[in-house]
Amino acid sequence: MRGFKAFLLALLWCIVILAFPVASGVIATIAKLERIPTIILQGSFMLLSSVIPLVFLLTRKWGLKDIGLNKVTKDGAKNVLYFLPLLLLYIPCAVKGFYVESAEYFFAIFFLYLFVGIAEELYFRGIIPHFLGKAFDSKWVIAISSLIFGLGHSVTVLTDGDIVMMILTVINALFFGFMAIEMYMLCGSVIPGMIVHFLFDFETKFILMSGNDLFIAEIVRAALMALIAICFAVVLHKKALDQNKNENSTDV
Repeated sequence: MRGFKAFLLALLWCIVILAFPVASGVIATIAKLERIPTIILQGSFMLLSSVIPLVFLLTRKWGLKDIGLNKVTKDGAKNVLYFLPLLLLYIPCAVKGFYVESAEYFFAIFFLYLFVGIAEELYFRGIIPHFLGKAFDSKWVIAISSLIFGLGHSVTVLTDGDIVMMILTVINALFFGFMAIEMYMLCGSVIPGMIVHFLFDFETKFILMSGNDLFIAEIVRAALMALIAICFAVVLHKKALDQNKNENSTDV
């Protein structure tokens, strides 16, 4: 019963964060906004979604730890070195170069994905794991939060109607979710995840790649994320074993 309640709360917060991009999309469609105003509207709604955790902080119902903004420890800072392989994720889509059509588009995209990265990390690596952690161990927190993050991205079918790309987006989001929650557990803060998340999305809006080339690049990125997530899992498992060993030796 406790686990079921935690799962429902996690789903509820997933619905909360998803409501903002859906609402902005509906408004943009009804108002028949052009591309740049639509992007600004979407970014504004993601900014608004970040205000909800802030309200809980200001009312002292939550602490910084509840939304993943823990103070990074010395050990956590050292673990950031494990994130260097993440640079590989930006190569597959960049091999054909980039194109920036205008300054307005650049800053609109920057605004949108800055707050996408901030908001989604606060919710999916902060709030949702916080509630799941009250009923599940770390392995289940990783699995459930990643699954929710992946399935939550199925709403992309509402915007482009492409089932194949929707499935690929969900798979990428699933692997990214595994990787990002492990990053949080390694360093104790969602901030590195926010940076990686922002750059991950931001890059794809300026690449000179489309069609089959983009499809293949996305598959390669998914494979890289899966491999990195496995490596992070091995590191976390080793650290857990070392911690248990130290605790047992202390008890003796």
